[in-house]
Amino acid sequence: MEISQGKDILPGYNNHYTIREMVESLQNSSYKLCDFLNEKKKSRNNELKENIIHYLEENYTDSSLTMAAVSHKMRISEKYLCNFIKEQTGETFAVYLERIRIQHAKEYLITTNWSNEKVAEQTGFAAVNTFYRAFSKQTGVSPGIYRSSYQQYQKETINRNELQ
Repeated sequence: MEISQGKDILPGYNNHYTIREMVESLQNSSYKLCDFLNEKKKSRNNELKENIIHYLEENYTDSSLTMAAVSHKMRISEKYLCNFIKEQTGETFAVYLERIRIQHAKEYLITTNWSNEKVAEQTGFAAVNTFYRAFSKQTGVSPGIYRSSYQQYQKETINRNELQ
């Protein structure tokens, strides 16, 4: 019994089967059905995960982005989104979104001359204090120290390369 898009999972009736053979055939079919359903669920979960990640990456700058808005966009319940994000990432929705925002903030800090306030605004933080607190919590340093440390590292690298 080959499974082709969910067909032919259940055995056909054969009046020559003994009861034992019919039970074995039904057991094998039930295992195949479970495997088929698990694969379908995995592919749906992968698609949903990619859609959620893409949506968050595209909309992290929106300071009013909420789990309710994302769940509505994905056409799933907030509870399901909450559990799904936790299952897929090991993080809550808020922590995961904050991590995305901080990753982009780090990039802006080293590639632009924007003020910390502008970086906070561009990465979806509604308040600068929230940005400072989240950034320091994730990186262990303030945004200003992060930027100056990176600039110092670049100067040292340039100097080393000039000496060689």
